[in-house]
Amino acid sequence: MGDKTNPFAVRYGEVQDGTDRLHMVRSFTAEQCRAALSNESCWLQKGVRLALERRLRKLEKDRK
Repeated sequence: MGDKTNPFAVRYGEVQDGTDRLHMVRSFTAEQCRAALSNESCWLQKGVRLALERRLRKLEKDRK
């Protein structure tokens, strides 16, 4: 993987669509969700952004 601050980073030439990213979000940690949401170089589809926010809320709720 390329950029360590971008959990969606792929090798040069590889392509990821929104469906691929939605599947990845299911296994993300809270730190990965925060990194993806704060990474300005990574354009996120609206559905992926919403999935990240939901996942982060769930992980934070489960932690309490």
